[in-house]
Amino acid sequence: MNVLVVDDDHGMCKTLCDILSVKGYGCEAAYSGEEAIQRVRQKDYHCILMDIKMPGINGVEAFQTIRKMTTNTVIILMTAYFTDPSVLEAKRQGILAVLPKPLNITSFLNFLSTLEKGKAILIVDDDPHFCWTMGNILKEQDFKIQAALSSEEAVEKITKDGVDIVLLDMKLNGLTGLDVLKLMRKAEPNIQVILITGYYQEMAEAIKDALDIKAYTCLYKPLDMDKLFRTLEEIYRKKWQQLLGQLSAEI
Repeated sequence: MNVLVVDDDHGMCKTLCDILSVKGYGCEAAYSGEEAIQRVRQKDYHCILMDIKMPGINGVEAFQTIRKMTTNTVIILMTAYFTDPSVLEAKRQGILAVLPKPLNITSFLNFLSTLEKGKAILIVDDDPHFCWTMGNILKEQDFKIQAALSSEEAVEKITKDGVDIVLLDMKLNGLTGLDVLKLMRKAEPNIQVILITGYYQEMAEAIKDALDIKAYTCLYKPLDMDKLFRTLEEIYRKKWQQLLGQLSAEI
């Protein structure tokens, strides 16, 4: 996994890159917003950690430019000046997190470890063709996909295979999605579950009950893929913010 550290403090960049390199990450340094933008034009990075306060193009301005160039890179800002108006502007621009300096490197490494594992989704549907088709679409967006055709298989996979999100059909071999969700909750209480169904009226009560026990949302077949991708992005964003929350300052 490639990380770009951006700070006009050369010593800070060297220290962070040395630590990340020892932990097995590819790490490069840029010493200005302008240099960061140029590097992103030349190479893909999984994560950019960038100081806000720099001469020339500051971190927020560089973030705005880089975000127009790529939406696949996770960008995190850091600063020692939380009263600076740029911090509020970064939040308004939708930055994932603004971290205080000096950086809590242990927590940041934990975040990178989670990021490196990728986005793991389990599709639970008794229709193999749906699982295959949906899986291929999601794989094109760099999701790691597994499928389960039964409740037993689904529970086994979420307990063993590090699944982040479940796409759960509301009808599954005679069971409702509510029944399967309850089984999943016993195995993994905090797993995120998106319900899917083509039977809105028939399943309305079960959907309501499932949402009451913290299913994330319900989407309807034929699936609006843009809405699905937005929902997945929202879930991962919240997960990553939670991981970084002990670092992020309240604004």
